[in-house]
Amino acid sequence: MIEFKIFDELCTRCGKCIIACPTFALEDWFGEIQYSPNICEPDYCRACEDICPTHAIKLTLVPNTNEINEVESKNKII
Repeated sequence: MIEFKIFDELCTRCGKCIIACPTFALEDWFGEIQYSPNICEPDYCRACEDICPTHAIKLTLVPNTNEINEVESKNKII
């Protein structure tokens, strides 16, 4: 899962991230950038993060809680 964060205090609403996104995961909705996580491909693309002139976009991979629970249960000492 990807966590998408726009730092509003840095974002100038230039729209470069929207234009750069090849999957159209970003759109301008009445002056606010909207993100669609189901169509973003962060494993191979971080175009929005790379092109942002003010570094207002941060993409962070967040492990799935099911995966975390599996790893923890495998690492338990019985």
